[in-house]
Amino acid sequence: MGYIIFVFGITYKIEIGVHTDTRGKKEKNLELSACRAKSIADCLINDFKISKDRISFKGYGSSQLLVSESEKLKCAHCYEKLAANRRVEVKLVEVQ
Repeated sequence: MGYIIFVFGITYKIEIGVHTDTRGKKEKNLELSACRAKSIADCLINDFKISKDRISFKGYGSSQLLVSESEKLKCAHCYEKLAANRRVEVKLVEVQ
């Protein structure tokens, strides 16, 4: 689990990136991750009053897996291991 810390007085830009696993259709996962990324960005803009100029967002779908799903692990913990692919990343893309 990570934390987002916003420091007032510093100009920064962030990217919200949302990822899925490979279950479901590729196009649907891409759409789902884009919608989730937009929802997170909207929350930061509307609820936390962060300027929309400081936030970008992107849905990556299943294009950047952390755990290979080609292995199709045959164990009771399979879904737990693959859960790492379903994530939100916040990247600091610019600081001034």
